This record gives sequence, C-alpha cells and structure tokens, in this order.
Amino acid sequence: GWPGPSASGESRAARSAMIDADATAMNGKARDANARYELIVKQYPNDPIAAEALHRMAMLRLEVGSPIRDRRQAAAILRRLQSDYPTTLWAREARAWRGLLGEIDRCTAEATKRGADADKLQKTLDSIRDSDLELEQHP
Repeated sequence: GWPGPSASGESRAARSAMIDADATAMNGKARDANARYELIVKQYPNDPIAAEALHRMAMLRLEVGSPIRDRRQAAAILRRLQSDYPTTLWAREARAWRGLLGEIDRCTAEATKRGADADKLQKTLDSIRDSDLELEQHP
C-alpha cells in the first residue's frame, strides 16, 4: 500500500527544514527563523507543514520582546492560515488566537475610552473645585 506523506522525500525535507527553522527561532534569531518558515510555506504549499510554518510565523509576531513583534501582521498571517489550510489543527489554533486578539483589541478600545472619560471627569471635578475656591474667597 501507499506509505503516506510522512515517508515521501518531500515531507522528510520539509520536516528537516522545519527543525532547522525552529532551532533558529529558539536561538533568538526571529528574522532568520521567519525567513526560513516563509520558505517552507513557498516550497511545500501542499504539505500540512506549511500550515505549521504559518502558525510559527504568527507566534514570532506575538511574542513579547520579539524584534518582529507586530499584532496586526500576526492577525493577517492567522487569517491566511485559516483560509489556506482550513482543515488543519493549526487553523483551529489560528481561530482561537484571532478570537483572543479580537478580545484584546476590544478591551484596549474600552480602556482607552474609559481613560478619556476619566480625563474629562477629572477636568470637570477640577473646574468645580476651582469654582468652589473662588466662591470661598469672594463671599
């Protein structure tokens, strides 16, 4: 019978490339690792490993302290992962991450709005206090 994709030379090469890219990422070379993941996606677009490489690219952009940290780009990569590889486990992960990023964006917007509201309130309280002081000084 057919041995399956893991036995094919292409899949072995893809897995080897992934191991190298992961090692590069673990050594803190985010840009280099990202380029290697991109190459995997280009060279093995029909291999499920391409979905995994896209996931890793998104994670590099979400990692705190990463030199290529970029939430918007991460979200775009996750969207691509979901649309190009919808039946993979990585697509499910992408959906979960996109949901979390959406929550963070909503919370950030809400906090920003509340901060602006708090500033307005503080200014109003300051002006009331100033008016009270003026009234006390001029009976």
